[in-house]
Amino acid sequence: MVACLNQENLRIVTNSLPIFEMARSNPRNYKLVLVGGSYRRVSGSFYGALSNNELDSMNYDKAFVGVNGISDAALLTADIEEGQTQSIGLNNSQKRILVADMYKFNHRDFYQFYSLYDIDELVTNEQISPDVLEYYRQYTSIRTRIEE
Repeated sequence: MVACLNQENLRIVTNSLPIFEMARSNPRNYKLVLVGGSYRRVSGSFYGALSNNELDSMNYDKAFVGVNGISDAALLTADIEEGQTQSIGLNNSQKRILVADMYKFNHRDFYQFYSLYDIDELVTNEQISPDVLEYYRQYTSIRTRIEE
């Protein structure tokens, strides 16, 4: 998603090193903020007290967060501290957007960090099953492409 951004005058705040690198390589002149903390190699993200304190002091127009799994209204991840960091980003945002490919639906993981009821919009790929799409629309608005 970040590789396809074409908006001007964005400030991107992330705790993800891969997202930061993608945004940095975008030809637009974005203001980039990389939030530090403990580094989790498997996800390429920073988490923990340092990240949480930084993120908690900021406010966002939109938060885009990924997940390891979605099971009914539960949003799940593999790591408790990483989930807490994601929750702070969502809580401090005016609009909460979840990004999840079709393989994340009906998939459980270790830690529930948020509820799909509290997400404003979910973005997924077009190949998602119509039945799965219909079921999860009871929790939030879903779209299968990014127009903006």
